[in-house]
Amino acid sequence: MPKTKNKGLLVIALVAILAAATTVNYKLSEKSNTASTDTNKSGVINAELVNNSYSEEDVMTSATGVDSKFFSEYRTQRENTRSQNISLLEGIVSDSTSTSDMVKNAQQEIINLTKLSEKEMVVENLIKAKGFKDVIVFIHEGYVNVVVDATQLTTAQASQIQDVAVKECSVEASKVCIAVSKAK
Repeated sequence: MPKTKNKGLLVIALVAILAAATTVNYKLSEKSNTASTDTNKSGVINAELVNNSYSEEDVMTSATGVDSKFFSEYRTQRENTRSQNISLLEGIVSDSTSTSDMVKNAQQEIINLTKLSEKEMVVENLIKAKGFKDVIVFIHEGYVNVVVDATQLTTAQASQIQDVAVKECSVEASKVCIAVSKAK
C-alpha cells in the first residue's frame, strides 16, 4: 500500500511540475504591462508570445502590429515549449515507479499535444495554400485565433480562412477570430 500511495504522489508531483513549467514559460515571456489586461473580452487570452514583444491579446485586437519575424519566432517558441512538455511526460512513461494510470494519462497527454500540433500545422498550411504568405493559428478549447501576414483582408479572404478553421477545428464560425499582422 505505501508504494501505491508514493506512486500516486509521484504522479501528482510530475503533473504539478508540468503545469508549473508551462506557467513559468508563459510568465517569463509576459510583457511588464500585462497587469492592465482586460479579461472580460471574447474569451480568455493569456498567452504571451515571442521575446516579450507580443501578447496574443494585442495581436488579436490589432493593438500591436507584428513584423514578419513574428511568425517564425512564435513557431519556434511553440515547438520548444511543446518539446519540453512532451519530455516531461515521456519521463513519467519511462519511470519504473509510474503506475499504469500515470503512464496511460501521460501517453494520452502526449497524443493530445501531438494532435494539437498536427491540427495547427494543417490549418496553417491550408490557409497558406489560399495564397497567404504566412499564418499562425492558436487553437484553444472552443475557439480559434488566426493571425495572417497581411495588411488587410477582403471579405472573401476572411471567409476562406474562417471556413478552413471551422472545418478543421470543429468550432462555430462565431468562434473564429482573424487578425492581420499589419506587416508591410
